[in-house]
Amino acid sequence: MIDNWIDDRYHLTELLDQGGTSLVFYAEDEETGDEVVIKILSPALAERPEYAEAFKKEAQVLSRLHHESIVRLLSTGDKGKLKYFTMERIEGETLKKALQEDSLSIAQKVKIAEKICGALDYAHRMGVVHKDLKPANILLKDDLDPVLLDFGISEAPAISKEEGKEIFGTVQYFSPEQARGEKVDKSTDIYSLGVILYEMMTGELPFFGEDSVSIALKHLHQVPVAPAKKNPQMPESLNRIILKSLQKEKGRRYHTMAALQKDLSRCLEEPDGAYVTEYKERKKRRFFKSRPRRYGFAILAGIVGALLLSFAVFVVLNTLGVLKGDSSGKVFVPSLTDKTLEEAEAILKGLDLTVAYSYQASGVTGEGYVISQSPEMGSFLDRGKTVSLVVSAGAELDKTVPSLKGMGEEDALRMLNDMGFINTLVTYVENTGLDDRIVVSQNPTAGEKFSTDNTVYLTVNRLGDGEVRNIPALVGKSIETALDEAADNGFGNVILTLSDTDSTPGIVLSQFPTTDMTESDFDTLYLTIQEPQGNYSVSGTLQYEGQFTEESVLVATIAFEVEGRHYEFIIAEGVFENSGEYATIYPSGLAYKAKVGNLSEDKGYTLRVYLNYEVVYTDYVP
Repeated sequence: MIDNWIDDRYHLTELLDQGGTSLVFYAEDEETGDEVVIKILSPALAERPEYAEAFKKEAQVLSRLHHESIVRLLSTGDKGKLKYFTMERIEGETLKKALQEDSLSIAQKVKIAEKICGALDYAHRMGVVHKDLKPANILLKDDLDPVLLDFGISEAPAISKEEGKEIFGTVQYFSPEQARGEKVDKSTDIYSLGVILYEMMTGELPFFGEDSVSIALKHLHQVPVAPAKKNPQMPESLNRIILKSLQKEKGRRYHTMAALQKDLSRCLEEPDGAYVTEYKERKKRRFFKSRPRRYGFAILAGIVGALLLSFAVFVVLNTLGVLKGDSSGKVFVPSLTDKTLEEAEAILKGLDLTVAYSYQASGVTGEGYVISQSPEMGSFLDRGKTVSLVVSAGAELDKTVPSLKGMGEEDALRMLNDMGFINTLVTYVENTGLDDRIVVSQNPTAGEKFSTDNTVYLTVNRLGDGEVRNIPALVGKSIETALDEAADNGFGNVILTLSDTDSTPGIVLSQFPTTDMTESDFDTLYLTIQEPQGNYSVSGTLQYEGQFTEESVLVATIAFEVEGRHYEFIIAEGVFENSGEYATIYPSGLAYKAKVGNLSEDKGYTLRVYLNYEVVYTDYVP
């Protein structure tokens, strides 16, 4: 029971919120005459050390945060069962209410998000992660300046799941690592802000379901529908920013709030979003009868994707007037995938082409959007000819997932493939009490209805058939140290992707494989690093002439051999329909430039081209 007066000083006037651990009131401070907000730990929990300590730490967190967009702590009190702290009262409404009213323009939403980024960047630099970002915890003042509230789980105690379900975040805004119960860092706030941005721009959450478990699983395993498909009025730049923030892998999101804020500040002036890269989820390896455990560039390289390249070709050819036809009367067929049927029809009509279409169930491509086309992008057709489209009819959950637990890996993969489940991702554990190559768990579970376009996840037991290579923890280390440790642990090759963030030059930002993986046949480490210090850069033109007839993944690198270490910088990557498309994009060769710092100064290097993960071209540059 809480009296209307607290400490003979604060007069409670209105209950604002009552959560699992605390109560929040408006109150009048009789000493100052000010109206304040007071947060009180539930008396039933006040004598439990873990809750009392967590409440105390929340106040301590607020006491060291001094930012215009973070609520300000005024005072604290601790008298037995009465534990409280007071905060400034800010007039306004929550972002949640503003979104329900649908009263904000896109420009206003972007400005609000920029300021939220600024506040969180400050908090992160002060060593504080919010962990429970949601529109209800963001207050908008009359001038629409946001103020962050409720850092209550930034220092959450170790409490059982049953007791603590109210204080460990809100599942609709969970990051995948929160859903897995892992330790979280600033990447979690970046993901949660991505969810908020998605909701701000579309009016919907990226994932929803009947219960918390189903929503958490979607954060772990499903790719959200691109927000631009739900709100065609938003610029492509925002679409990419949101998708990049919502990457499942922490290392593929924005690395800092400052980097996210920087991209947001450009999005309205550069709406095409060309400056936002690596915003697509990493493609999952498809497993068939070939070696299902082999990993290639597709796992880490961050392939740009056919759509981006198609768009680039479309722009170039349009500029040259090719789309309007040439002397032979033929017209260039653009990429129509991921466009609505109406958009595709309008484009083809403008090119004097007709359209035929059929529908196909898809759990990946949104209903009404083009899945594929024939002829493919890059073809030339006579005017009046027909382009055939396959359009998504939405997910058709007509397949029952079989029971795979206890089955051999190869048999399980073959069964899934025969049933039409072509996307399967296998991870491995080592349990000496179980047979080798046996499926120990699966998601979705047996008997569940599931679209064949979605990914089935299997966990397979793999007993060591030799030395299991130690995978060093390299994130946060200098690239020089990382290369040394990679070599010391038997990794004969390191593939490097350069990133331009506000991080320390030459620092490793992410790695694959991660330290929790126990694959014994990894021989390559993939690292994303901040551009290193030093003035040494390499540049030139790669004269590789594409020789391929079907869609292929192409990755170009510059490779160095220094003191027994082998490492390569990725200089270009993409998915090309055929060699003709590659030649159109790079008619004079692939120009490259990469800053490699002092790692390889005055050393020769080798240009390499990988086509579908196999080396097809090398050229030594002294």
